[in-house]
Amino acid sequence: MTIRPKVAVLYTQPETVLEDYERLANLAGMKDALDPKATTILKDNISWHYPFPSANTTPWQLEGTILALRKAGYTDLTCVQNETVVINAFKGEDLCLYSPIFRRYCIPVLYNFKDEDMTWVPYEPKGEMLVLHDIYPQGIHIPDYLFGKNIVHLPTVKCHIYTTTTGAMKNAFGGLLHTYRHYTHPEGDPPRHLRRHGRDDSRERAGAANHDPRGEERHPGQRGSGGYRCRSSEDDGLRSPLHRLHPPGP
Repeated sequence: MTIRPKVAVLYTQPETVLEDYERLANLAGMKDALDPKATTILKDNISWHYPFPSANTTPWQLEGTILALRKAGYTDLTCVQNETVVINAFKGEDLCLYSPIFRRYCIPVLYNFKDEDMTWVPYEPKGEMLVLHDIYPQGIHIPDYLFGKNIVHLPTVKCHIYTTTTGAMKNAFGGLLHTYRHYTHPEGDPPRHLRRHGRDDSRERAGAANHDPRGEERHPGQRGSGGYRCRSSEDDGLRSPLHRLHPPGP
């Protein structure tokens, strides 16, 4: 059975934006799409860890979605973050003002690059893949935490240097695949070193994901890096251990 997608669009204003997200969720058929018995993952979109509302999930988009979900009966909510070669998830949470919202609504934040949060497991796609088997010659892996859960994406619709435009589907693959997904953007064959070594080469690449922001100057009142967890107030400030995402293959 083919399910036709439904698109809902509303004009809004600052005074009503949170209520408008609830209305938007209802118009889009949220209850028809989500399993009320499953955990619901919030997947925000940090395209850049500095506060650019046109590029990142806005705080009011995040808060409005949380309120809409809870009012509809979806109370088991978590957030899952990922990092890329150009952004730092901890820094993005702080500077984009997500952290106060996570604390206010007691939303646990998990990271797909932290071993204690989730494990990357082999996944064999049921359909034909055009490039992923070339990008990941030692096998496609995805986070085990995602199985059996709802995922609500909070993207921004914007232009993209490689894909022309980007939105919810582009945001989805940010959480499903680790940082070498970057090489699915360009046309043509993947770089030779990718074909030779595959996913484990991430440990050879220096990037923002390996940068520890704890030593940087912060805006007054800004908390340190590290995700808020409902079950703990500890601020661990951990960095992304990219070299441990996927151990070397046989």
